[in-house]
Amino acid sequence: MGLIENILLTSAPELSVSKSVNHKSIIKRKSPHFITREYLNVKCNVVVIIHLQEYLISEEIEEENLDDDNLLKDIIRKGMKKYVNTYLRPTELTAFKRTLLNYTLDYWKTIHLYRMNIGVLVVVCVEVLLHANENNENYLMIYRCNQSRAIKEYNKLCDLPINQKPSADIARSAKCFFYSGMFLKENGCLKAVRSYLKAISDYIDNDELSYVRDTSIKFIHDHAAKNPV
Repeated sequence: MGLIENILLTSAPELSVSKSVNHKSIIKRKSPHFITREYLNVKCNVVVIIHLQEYLISEEIEEENLDDDNLLKDIIRKGMKKYVNTYLRPTELTAFKRTLLNYTLDYWKTIHLYRMNIGVLVVVCVEVLLHANENNENYLMIYRCNQSRAIKEYNKLCDLPINQKPSADIARSAKCFFYSGMFLKENGCLKAVRSYLKAISDYIDNDELSYVRDTSIKFIHDHAAKNPV
């Protein structure tokens, strides 16, 4: 399996989400938006994937239920809180169903989400692995980091001398990893991730933290290799 796709089945928090849909104001879009595995992996969709897992658990959804297009719409609109008043094309629903069936639904319900989404990975890396039990302002300083601060965090992550200078590619990639503007906004995004991590904290042991360290380093190195300065 790939970087974000390693499987570790553990328990996950059961949370409920409920939101009505105004069917009288459905909006049609010019181009389709496919909810793929890659879509759910990216940092900006961190809350979306948390909501997805919550809804699959709370509604006790099983594979055989996924043949119902209305249920797929409910998962997207009520569960993930996406495209609430937007027309969902049959091709979009098919793509979403295919994404879910890439794994079992038991996997989706129980996987630690830092194994699937970069945003969750960043928070567990910063607030559990590197800087456990520090104050909120220190965390926010990392999420708004400049390149110099990102280098220090990268060196700490790799257990290198704090002032060692990496290559320009690595330095830029480290900033890309640690800088998270969405966590600086008062929109509940960071709060949702912290709440999720608190709910699974008993299962984040030393082996899991080793995974977090190795995967964070690999992400930075892979991103640097793909995006040279």
